[in-house]
Amino acid sequence: SDVCSSDLAVTRADVEGFVADLLGKWRPATAANRYRALGSFFAWAVTDGELARSPMSGTKPPAVEVAPVDALTEADLKALDGACAGTSFEARRDTAIIRLLFDCGLRRAEISGLSLEDIDLKLGEVTVLGKGRRIRRISMGVKTTRAVDRYLRVRRTHEWASTTECAWLGLKGILTENGIRQMLERRATQAGLGHLNLHRLRHTWAHHMKLSGMPDTDLQNQGGWSSPAMLARYGASATGERARKAHRRYSLGDKV
Repeated sequence: SDVCSSDLAVTRADVEGFVADLLGKWRPATAANRYRALGSFFAWAVTDGELARSPMSGTKPPAVEVAPVDALTEADLKALDGACAGTSFEARRDTAIIRLLFDCGLRRAEISGLSLEDIDLKLGEVTVLGKGRRIRRISMGVKTTRAVDRYLRVRRTHEWASTTECAWLGLKGILTENGIRQMLERRATQAGLGHLNLHRLRHTWAHHMKLSGMPDTDLQNQGGWSSPAMLARYGASATGERARKAHRRYSLGDKV
């Protein structure tokens, strides 16, 4: 095989040089992705007997700093909620979806995958199928429960209401993930927030839950994270603000 031929053998120095070249042209995250792809290739080569040992053994992936995602403020969320004001079908639907996103921290697939039986208005809860096909129940706030109730009542009048159990309906049938994304971008523009992706609302939810003092174990459960490491990443944007609040509370200068 060419991979094994001595004149074409790839060394650890070659890999490290390749990574250095990537870092000179691209962002660290891109270099890290290419590094992982190369690792998968060499792992296959070793497994299939093309190589005795991976030249990546002992190398380290590019360090990638994950910058905290800026969370929306309460004023931003009120503006976003206000952009959906009205009693029309779309207004009631968009209000319910947006409130579920920032009140419950749902992922894109979780919100789009909701069915009617997943929503319990009496308990104020929604049941979602998360990553790893793990099912979890999430509490809704009173205002969010009311918004979902208002949407479900107007949903009954939709021409597609009796044809599907999917919670969210659009003009032509079921509202897809892409439809939800487009709706959110439109409402964010109307609210004066500019571009806004759905994942930022999940970060915002985690930020405000941490800021309000929600215990990490409860936040991890409600967010559907299997590892505390992901919880730390999502709560990163709240760290500085929590520290400043704690400093004001315990300020030595105010005691002297």
